[in-house]
Amino acid sequence: ENDVCDGIEMVNDSIISTTTVALKWQPVVGVENYVVRTVVPDTDFERLEVVKTAGIVLFDLIPDTEFIAEIVPICSIEPLIKGDTYTHSFMSGELPECAPITNLIVEAGAVSALLNWAANDNAEAYLVSYKEKDATDWESEEVSFTNSFELNGLAPETNYEVAVSNICSFRNRHTSEAVSIEFVTEAGAIICE
Repeated sequence: ENDVCDGIEMVNDSIISTTTVALKWQPVVGVENYVVRTVVPDTDFERLEVVKTAGIVLFDLIPDTEFIAEIVPICSIEPLIKGDTYTHSFMSGELPECAPITNLIVEAGAVSALLNWAANDNAEAYLVSYKEKDATDWESEEVSFTNSFELNGLAPETNYEVAVSNICSFRNRHTSEAVSIEFVTEAGAIICE
Protein backbone atom coordinates (compact mmCIF):
# COMPACT_ATOMS: atom_id res chain seq x y z
CA GLU A 1 0.00 0.00 0.00
CA ASN A 2 1.25 3.48 -0.86
CA ASP A 3 1.73 5.81 2.11
CA VAL A 4 2.29 8.87 -0.11
CA CYS A 5 -0.57 10.93 -1.57
CA ASP A 6 0.22 13.30 -4.41
CA GLY A 7 -1.03 16.89 -4.32
CA ILE A 8 -3.24 18.76 -6.75
CA GLU A 9 -1.35 20.46 -9.56
CA MET A 10 -3.78 23.19 -10.63
CA VAL A 11 -7.37 24.37 -10.08
CA ASN A 12 -9.61 26.07 -12.65
CA ASP A 13 -12.69 28.05 -11.71
CA SER A 14 -15.65 29.19 -13.74
CA ILE A 15 -18.51 31.44 -12.71
CA ILE A 16 -21.88 29.78 -13.31
CA SER A 17 -23.99 32.56 -11.81
CA THR A 18 -23.70 35.47 -9.39
CA THR A 19 -23.68 33.07 -6.41
CA THR A 20 -22.40 29.83 -7.97
CA VAL A 21 -18.84 28.91 -8.98
CA ALA A 22 -17.44 25.60 -10.28
CA LEU A 23 -13.92 24.45 -9.32
CA LYS A 24 -12.21 21.67 -11.28
CA TRP A 25 -8.80 20.00 -11.01
CA GLN A 26 -6.92 17.01 -12.44
CA PRO A 27 -7.74 13.82 -10.52
CA VAL A 28 -5.02 12.60 -8.16
CA VAL A 29 -4.29 8.86 -8.48
CA GLY A 30 -5.42 6.79 -5.49
CA VAL A 31 -7.62 9.47 -3.91
CA GLU A 32 -10.69 8.41 -1.90
CA ASN A 33 -11.97 11.95 -1.24
CA TYR A 34 -11.08 15.60 -1.55
CA VAL A 35 -11.76 17.91 1.37
CA VAL A 36 -12.66 21.43 0.18
CA ARG A 37 -12.60 24.29 2.70
CA THR A 38 -13.95 27.56 1.32
CA VAL A 39 -13.40 30.83 3.23
CA VAL A 40 -13.72 34.57 2.76
CA PRO A 41 -10.58 36.22 4.18
CA ASP A 42 -11.13 38.33 7.33
CA THR A 43 -14.72 37.12 7.82
CA ASP A 44 -16.52 34.25 9.60
CA PHE A 45 -17.56 32.68 6.28
CA GLU A 46 -16.33 29.08 6.20
CA ARG A 47 -17.67 26.02 4.44
CA LEU A 48 -16.24 22.48 4.58
CA GLU A 49 -17.28 19.91 1.98
CA VAL A 50 -16.07 16.45 0.96
CA VAL A 51 -16.26 15.27 -2.66
CA LYS A 52 -15.21 12.07 -4.43
CA THR A 53 -14.78 13.72 -7.84
CA ALA A 54 -12.08 16.12 -9.04
CA GLY A 55 -14.35 19.14 -8.89
CA ILE A 56 -17.08 20.85 -6.94
CA VAL A 57 -19.86 23.34 -7.60
CA LEU A 58 -20.09 25.90 -4.78
CA PHE A 59 -23.63 27.27 -4.35
CA ASP A 60 -25.03 30.19 -2.33
CA LEU A 61 -21.86 32.25 -2.38
CA ILE A 62 -21.77 35.94 -1.50
CA PRO A 63 -21.83 37.89 -4.80
CA ASP A 64 -18.82 39.93 -5.96
CA THR A 65 -16.53 38.52 -3.25
CA GLU A 66 -13.04 37.02 -3.16
CA PHE A 67 -12.94 33.46 -1.81
CA ILE A 68 -10.11 31.09 -0.98
CA ALA A 69 -10.56 27.36 -1.51
CA GLU A 70 -8.17 24.97 0.22
CA ILE A 71 -8.33 21.51 -1.35
CA VAL A 72 -6.76 18.47 0.33
CA PRO A 73 -6.60 15.09 -1.43
CA ILE A 74 -7.23 12.19 0.98
CA CYS A 75 -5.80 8.86 -0.24
CA SER A 76 -6.62 6.93 2.92
CA ILE A 77 -8.69 7.66 6.01
CA GLU A 78 -7.35 4.74 8.15
CA PRO A 79 -4.46 5.40 8.46
CA LEU A 80 -4.78 9.05 7.37
CA ILE A 81 -2.74 9.63 4.23
CA LYS A 82 -3.27 13.00 2.61
CA GLY A 83 -1.63 15.16 0.01
CA ASP A 84 -0.52 18.75 0.38
CA THR A 85 -3.17 21.46 0.63
CA TYR A 86 -3.69 23.33 -2.63
CA THR A 87 -4.87 26.92 -2.13
CA HIS A 88 -6.83 28.64 -4.89
CA SER A 89 -8.38 32.11 -4.79
CA PHE A 90 -11.38 33.01 -6.95
CA MET A 91 -14.14 35.62 -7.28
CA SER A 92 -17.88 35.03 -7.27
CA GLY A 93 -20.04 36.70 -9.90
CA GLU A 94 -20.92 40.38 -9.92
CA LEU A 95 -24.43 41.54 -9.24
CA PRO A 96 -26.12 43.28 -12.16
CA GLU A 97 -26.69 47.01 -11.84
CA CYS A 98 -29.63 47.96 -9.65
CA ALA A 99 -30.85 51.27 -11.04
CA PRO A 100 -32.58 53.79 -8.76
CA ILE A 101 -36.30 54.49 -9.04
CA THR A 102 -37.58 57.35 -11.19
CA ASN A 103 -40.51 59.80 -11.15
CA LEU A 104 -41.11 59.84 -7.38
CA ILE A 105 -44.19 61.98 -6.59
CA VAL A 106 -45.84 62.74 -3.24
CA GLU A 107 -49.47 63.73 -2.73
CA ALA A 108 -49.53 65.00 0.87
CA GLY A 109 -52.62 65.35 3.05
CA ALA A 110 -52.72 66.52 6.67
CA VAL A 111 -51.87 63.17 8.34
CA SER A 112 -50.98 60.96 5.38
CA ALA A 113 -49.11 61.02 2.09
CA LEU A 114 -49.44 58.89 -1.03
CA LEU A 115 -46.17 58.06 -2.81
CA ASN A 116 -45.98 56.95 -6.45
CA TRP A 117 -43.01 56.18 -8.70
CA ALA A 118 -42.31 54.49 -12.02
CA ALA A 119 -42.45 50.68 -11.82
CA ASN A 120 -39.15 48.86 -12.42
CA ASP A 121 -39.12 45.42 -14.07
CA ASN A 122 -35.87 44.47 -12.27
CA ALA A 123 -37.23 45.21 -8.79
CA GLU A 124 -38.52 42.39 -6.57
CA ALA A 125 -39.93 45.11 -4.28
CA TYR A 126 -39.21 48.62 -3.03
CA LEU A 127 -37.80 49.88 0.28
CA VAL A 128 -39.64 52.96 1.58
CA SER A 129 -38.25 55.03 4.47
CA TYR A 130 -39.48 58.30 5.95
CA LYS A 131 -38.62 60.76 8.71
CA GLU A 132 -39.24 64.32 9.80
CA LYS A 133 -36.95 66.51 7.73
CA ASP A 134 -34.39 67.38 10.44
CA ALA A 135 -34.43 64.01 12.24
CA THR A 136 -31.27 61.94 12.04
CA ASP A 137 -32.91 58.50 12.13
CA TRP A 138 -35.48 57.16 9.69
CA GLU A 139 -38.80 56.61 11.45
CA SER A 140 -39.79 53.60 9.44
CA GLU A 141 -38.46 51.23 6.79
CA GLU A 142 -41.23 49.44 4.96
CA VAL A 143 -41.30 47.11 1.97
CA SER A 144 -43.77 47.74 -0.84
CA PHE A 145 -44.45 45.16 -3.54
CA THR A 146 -46.09 47.76 -5.79
CA ASN A 147 -44.86 51.12 -7.07
CA SER A 148 -46.96 53.10 -4.59
CA PHE A 149 -47.13 53.41 -0.83
CA GLU A 150 -49.28 55.29 1.67
CA LEU A 151 -47.71 56.86 4.76
CA ASN A 152 -50.15 57.27 7.66
CA GLY A 153 -49.93 58.80 11.12
CA LEU A 154 -48.08 61.92 9.97
CA ALA A 155 -48.30 65.25 11.83
CA PRO A 156 -50.06 68.18 10.06
CA GLU A 157 -47.97 71.11 8.77
CA THR A 158 -44.71 69.18 9.16
CA ASN A 159 -41.70 68.84 6.84
CA TYR A 160 -40.92 65.22 5.96
CA GLU A 161 -38.34 63.43 3.85
CA VAL A 162 -39.07 60.14 2.14
CA ALA A 163 -36.57 57.82 0.41
CA VAL A 164 -37.38 54.93 -1.95
CA SER A 165 -34.98 52.26 -3.26
CA ASN A 166 -35.38 49.35 -5.67
CA ILE A 167 -34.81 45.97 -4.05
CA CYS A 168 -33.31 44.06 -6.97
CA SER A 169 -32.60 40.92 -4.90
CA PHE A 170 -33.83 40.09 -1.39
CA ARG A 171 -31.56 37.06 -1.26
CA ASN A 172 -28.42 39.05 -2.03
CA ARG A 173 -29.51 42.19 -0.13
CA HIS A 174 -29.04 44.07 -3.41
CA THR A 175 -30.68 47.50 -3.45
CA SER A 176 -30.31 50.62 -5.53
CA GLU A 177 -29.29 54.01 -4.25
CA ALA A 178 -32.22 55.72 -2.56
CA VAL A 179 -34.09 58.54 -4.28
CA SER A 180 -35.41 61.04 -1.75
CA ILE A 181 -37.89 63.88 -1.83
CA GLU A 182 -39.10 66.38 0.76
CA PHE A 183 -42.72 67.37 1.31
CA VAL A 184 -44.91 69.27 3.80
CA THR A 185 -48.17 67.91 5.16
CA GLU A 186 -51.23 70.13 4.94
CA ALA A 187 -52.88 71.90 7.87
CA GLY A 188 -55.17 69.67 9.90
CA ALA A 189 -58.92 70.24 9.86
CA ILE A 190 -60.45 71.81 12.94
CA ILE A 191 -63.62 70.01 13.94
CA CYS A 192 -66.19 72.01 15.94
CA GLU A 193 -69.20 70.42 17.56
